[in-house]
Amino acid sequence: MIDYVVYGKIIIDTVHQYDGTVLGDTPGGGGPQGAFGVRLWQDSVGLLARAGTDLAQPYLDQLKALRIDLEGITSFDDLPTPHGVMIIDEQGEKHLRDRTFMQDAWHQLLARDVNLPEHYSKPHLIHLITEFPEENIVRRAVTMREQGIVFSLEPLLFDYIAENRPAMVELHRHVDITSPDLPCARAVSGKDDLLDVFRFWTKLGPEFITIRDGERGSYAWDREHDQIWHVPVVPVNVVDVTGAGNAYGGGACVGWMLTREARLAACYGAVSAKYMVERYGYPAMTPELQADAQKWLDWTMERVKPV
Repeated sequence: MIDYVVYGKIIIDTVHQYDGTVLGDTPGGGGPQGAFGVRLWQDSVGLLARAGTDLAQPYLDQLKALRIDLEGITSFDDLPTPHGVMIIDEQGEKHLRDRTFMQDAWHQLLARDVNLPEHYSKPHLIHLITEFPEENIVRRAVTMREQGIVFSLEPLLFDYIAENRPAMVELHRHVDITSPDLPCARAVSGKDDLLDVFRFWTKLGPEFITIRDGERGSYAWDREHDQIWHVPVVPVNVVDVTGAGNAYGGGACVGWMLTREARLAACYGAVSAKYMVERYGYPAMTPELQADAQKWLDWTMERVKPV
C-alpha cells in the first residue's frame, strides 16, 4: 500500500525568466512538485494525475528520479498532455501564456476520471492540489476521510473566484489540512489583515492551516494549540520559483503527520520549498539530499516565532 497519495495536474512547462533565460520543458503543473515535497520526507508516495500519451520518456525519467510510484498517472491516447509557457516578471511574479488548458482539449482532460489504483486506496494521507472542489477525486477524498484517512488540500483560486468560492468554502468543512497562499486565503475570506484571515479560516474546519507568503515566509496554526506561528524562508539561491508552494504544501502535510504541531510541521514545508526553487526541475532523490534536508529542518525549527 502507498502511504501518501498526491493528486494534481501534470503540465509540461517552459519558463521564461525576467533576464531572458529560457528554461526547457519539465513536467510541472502542481502534482509532481507536491509529490516531491512529500517524497523528501517519506518513501511511500504515489502520484495521481492525468496525461496524454505524449508524456514522453524524458519527462517520465524526470519523475522516476523522484523515486515515487507513477501507477496513478492515467494516460489518454486521444488527448494531449497540457503544455504551456510561464513568464516570470521583475518582481518574480508568474504569468501564464499559451497554456493548452485554455483549449477544449484541456477541459476534456479534466472531465476524465483518474484511476485510483488499489494500492492507493488506503493511504495514511491523501493530498489534493486543485481549484475544482466538485471533481470526482475530491468526492473520493471526502469518502476516504470518513474512513479515517487524513485529507489535505492545497486550494487554488484564479479569476473565477466568484464561481468556485462557495464550493471551496464548503469543501473545507471536510478537510483536515489546508495550505493556501496568502492571496487565495485573503480572497476566500474577504479579509486583508493576516489575523482576520486566520480567524476566518480557523472556523471552517481544518485542524492544521498554513498560509504561504512568498519570500516573507509562511504562517501556521493548529486547533489544539490555537497559536499562529511565523516560519521563515530557508536560505536559498533562487533559480526558479515555479512549484515552490506545491512542494511546501506536500512537505507541510508530512510534517503534520509526524509531529501534530503547526510550528514544527510547517518547517517541513519550508524546507521542501527550498529544494524546489534552487534549481529548474527536480533534484534526484538521494540519501544525501534527505540528510541535507534534515539539517535545514533543524535550522528552520530553531527560528520559528509566535505571531
